[in-house]
Amino acid sequence: MFHNGVIGSYAVPGQVRWHKLMINILDYGAVGDGCTDNTFMIQAALDAAAEKRCSVLVPEGHFMTSRLKLSSYCGLVGRASWGYRANGGSILELNDPEATCLIDVSHSYGVTIDGLCLAGGRLGNCVHGI
Repeated sequence: MFHNGVIGSYAVPGQVRWHKLMINILDYGAVGDGCTDNTFMIQAALDAAAEKRCSVLVPEGHFMTSRLKLSSYCGLVGRASWGYRANGGSILELNDPEATCLIDVSHSYGVTIDGLCLAGGRLGNCVHGI
């Protein structure tokens, strides 16, 4: 439900209660099919979140991407799911063998990352950070 530009929900046991605006990467054209390169769509959502100082929602799905820049006072939020043999929930997977990281938080502060499966796929060159 929306109220004064804020997404909220009724307090239901086991349900997350959001108090800030969340930007959904699907609204920027991201596709969680495990094939599509979503770098530009996810980065556009992150850039919009930086302007509003809010978080970006990564829904359940397998989102392929190259290096993403997370700015100060922003967050990335997904649905946590994990298993020994399979990734699940909200997955961000690196698809660029030349990337230096998956999520760049250099020179950023006040950032949060929660509930995401981050898959490097043994890619990257001199990887640092996340």
